Amino acid sequence: MGLATAKIGWENLKTFAVLVWHRFDKDRGLMVAASLSYTSLLALVPLMAIGFAVLAAFPVFDNIQVQIRAFIFSNFLPEAVDAAQEYLDQFLGAARGVTAIGVIGLAVVALLLFSTVEAAMNDIFRVSKPRPIATRLLVFWAILTLGPLLLGASFSLATVFHAYTRSLGGEQIQGGLAFAGAIVPAALAIAAFTMFYMILPSRPVKFRHALLGAVVAGFAFVLLRVGFTLYIANFPTYQTLYGALAILPIFLFYMYLSWAVILLGAIITSALPEWGRRRRFGPNALTPAERLKLALTLLAQLYRCTETGGGLKRRALLQSVASVTDATVDAMLETLREERFVDITKHGRWLPARNPESTTLYHLLAALDLDVPPETLDAGGPDEDGWLLRLEKLLRRDGERRREALGVSLRSLLLEEDRSSAAGTMPSPVLIRTPR
Repeated sequence: MGLATAKIGWENLKTFAVLVWHRFDKDRGLMVAASLSYTSLLALVPLMAIGFAVLAAFPVFDNIQVQIRAFIFSNFLPEAVDAAQEYLDQFLGAARGVTAIGVIGLAVVALLLFSTVEAAMNDIFRVSKPRPIATRLLVFWAILTLGPLLLGASFSLATVFHAYTRSLGGEQIQGGLAFAGAIVPAALAIAAFTMFYMILPSRPVKFRHALLGAVVAGFAFVLLRVGFTLYIANFPTYQTLYGALAILPIFLFYMYLSWAVILLGAIITSALPEWGRRRRFGPNALTPAERLKLALTLLAQLYRCTETGGGLKRRALLQSVASVTDATVDAMLETLREERFVDITKHGRWLPARNPESTTLYHLLAALDLDVPPETLDAGGPDEDGWLLRLEKLLRRDGERRREALGVSLRSLLLEEDRSSAAGTMPSPVLIRTPR
């Protein structure tokens, strides 16, 4: 039993690894990593200048800045710490003397980097429409300002913890400090990558998916640092060829590998929902538009049945979507049950588990991890109640109007008569707070 389970797990792992590799190759991961490396080189000084300026505004972090700088260079740029710090100090010193227009220019360069990274994340996560420009600027500025503060707070706590444990003494505590020193870089990287994978893509990302991708990327990042350090120490080719200028190719090469690791974690995060669908629905998985239509069809049947009293048996639900295989319908029902949209009684009857008045289209898209381009919807098929046409009109809205449209309740979408032809109106949206 245990051997069979291990074999199945190994086969699933191999299947997922192949999926990730194909996605990485299809999304041109190495090419994007190279592009982001040069963009990062251009934006490095503006980013650090803004970050340290934010910390300088809070005197409590005065003694922490040196620790943060040492941590960044020792973990992100091994074997080139002294030279890099010297150059960076010169650049930052020059940055402090720039005018207000220069500060705006630095901020623009930093925002351009975030915009490039966001575009790469949206491609990886198959986002059809980016955020509105105002929302993007707010997200970028929040990262620029809150990121340094969170980093400074974490180092302050670490310093207090370190001083407290040293005051206690003891070999076991000292050993624990050494272990913590080895784990902290990986833990900070995992925390940063988790937020990175959840915040930057312009679509909902489940925490467990982002965390798993961040764990892989975090440990790969630590291994990359160790391997890169060993390579530079034992094969000093760059120093021989470039001499004093060796810092530049070394830094670019390390940035290139670092971005490749970050993108790999992002692809793992984005591939997890697809892998889950393939395991549940089989190799001939439905498209996002087909999955959304199937889920809405099942929910519409259950909502109507609830209004007349009682639930529906599996057979009745299968008959309502005869064009889809029984296994696919069963898998969708199980997914909706796990996400608490439906439930099943002890007598085998399916019932809605949420109030359709307060459950919105956005909630369903987020639960199913879907981003459905409107052009993929086929509104020409059977649509007795008109909700498929209403859905297509909602998804065709742009920007803030689209976000507002996603707040329509499932009851308004699925059960109200189509008044658009008579009054030119759409179902009224429910006011909800949607992330990002």
